[in-house]
Amino acid sequence: MPGVSETARNLAFCAHAIHRESILEVNDAAIDSRFSDNPLVIESPNIRFHAGIPLRLSDGAAVGTLCVIDNKPQQLNEKQREILKYLALVGSQALESRRARAAEHALIKEQKTLNP
Repeated sequence: MPGVSETARNLAFCAHAIHRESILEVNDAAIDSRFSDNPLVIESPNIRFHAGIPLRLSDGAAVGTLCVIDNKPQQLNEKQREILKYLALVGSQALESRRARAAEHALIKEQKTLNP
């Protein structure tokens, strides 16, 4: 969504997706009772399709979601579902790696403080 970096939690489709184990696919938000009155559906950006999957760290914590949206009703095919799952895995691994590097840097800094 151009110009949008985040969505209020009470409106976010991802607030639903993050609690799932797999993909949340909303083929037509305009007729889905969970989202049909959502301002993101009835106003700009007029979301009709959403597919989101949690980003999980190795400890099981869901730290975000990866999603695709469209302003037309859609349905993922099996290959697209597999690609979304793979991208979520890659994203989760990247976040895990970043977290490990940050912990390593903090440890090195602490060691330098203790052993100047």
